[in-house]
Amino acid sequence: DTMKYLARAIVVMDPVEKPGIGTFAVDKHWRMYYDPACFEKWTLMQLAGVVIHECFHLIFEHHSRFSDLVSTPTDQDRNRWNIAADMAINSILRDQGIELPPNCVYPDRCPGLPNIRFENGLSAEKYWNLLENEPIPSEPNSAEGSSGTDGHPRDFEDEAPEEGEGISETDERRIKRGAVKDIKDSPLGQGIGANKGDIGVIIERILEPAVNPTAEIFASVKYAVNTIA
Repeated sequence: DTMKYLARAIVVMDPVEKPGIGTFAVDKHWRMYYDPACFEKWTLMQLAGVVIHECFHLIFEHHSRFSDLVSTPTDQDRNRWNIAADMAINSILRDQGIELPPNCVYPDRCPGLPNIRFENGLSAEKYWNLLENEPIPSEPNSAEGSSGTDGHPRDFEDEAPEEGEGISETDERRIKRGAVKDIKDSPLGQGIGANKGDIGVIIERILEPAVNPTAEIFASVKYAVNTIA
């Protein structure tokens, strides 16, 4: 119930079993990869928290925000952004009492970076800046991530969907807009402080830009038809 505004977005994510990856991950096409072994090592509440975490990567548009930030990223850049994005999400989840598995990244606790003591509730971009002088690993995939976080497909990800398959850009835009509006109207959105964090960033990105009313009506009708179908 705490994260009920994500319900529609979570339902849209397409689960794909991937034994051996050791975690959950999303690609930018809204497919959620999962290792079935995680069901044995994590509690039900931790699993729910991980699904919410992955959904937030998509709602917060982390992969496109990273593209805006770095045009030609290195593996170290991707690792740094994955840590920053996880800090931004997990600080929100912790404040909401959402449980995650052990050894997750938080602003004041990061495996492999013992000196990290950052402020809670900042945006991924601000954590990115704070991590500038930290010893971020440069090896590929040394920090867990996926194309849903930084836009770079991992080996375990399936090929991009064919045209007409998967979630359309129109439906994706409609789902994200609905979720972000619900977040803005919720106690979580109303409690945004001066630092704003990722919630403030995505409210500005999705809700504040001028919207073509005709395009919005078309998107609403198409989403309703697809939902019924």
